[in-house]
Amino acid sequence: MKDYVLYVGQMFPRRHARETILACKKLGVELIMVGIDKYPEKLDFTGIEHHDRVSDEKLEELYRNARLFVYVSDTEAFGLPPLEALAHGVRPIVADTDIAHELLGDDAIYTQPSVDGIADAIRRGLASTKPEPMIKFTWQTHTDRFLELCKKLAN
Repeated sequence: MKDYVLYVGQMFPRRHARETILACKKLGVELIMVGIDKYPEKLDFTGIEHHDRVSDEKLEELYRNARLFVYVSDTEAFGLPPLEALAHGVRPIVADTDIAHELLGDDAIYTQPSVDGIADAIRRGLASTKPEPMIKFTWQTHTDRFLELCKKLAN
């Protein structure tokens, strides 16, 4: 299978889907997007594989086979898609924010939310080795840590 960049999530300006499309077109990199286009002026998906929704099995396959994952969001409290990508051994490209650094550490590629910034991050990501699947973020681990925190707060 050919290398491709994956984008998963609703598409609206703060998630920079338009910039991601333009960056991939600028580099001649294949882009697969899964999510509903919520831009006021609809996106141009010409030359892009786009799905509003896919089955869980198809999404699993897309994550597993992606070379990079792009989720450049200006404001996310806790974006799950980059963690899902890491769980599949796919390095995410995310906005250079404090919360992203806290959650993803050295496992992500950080960028500014511009066409050139995203293109540069994709270039760097394609030149790097694919990480091993990250298992430190699982639902069980998250739930255990959350319950532990609740118990501490209750005392």
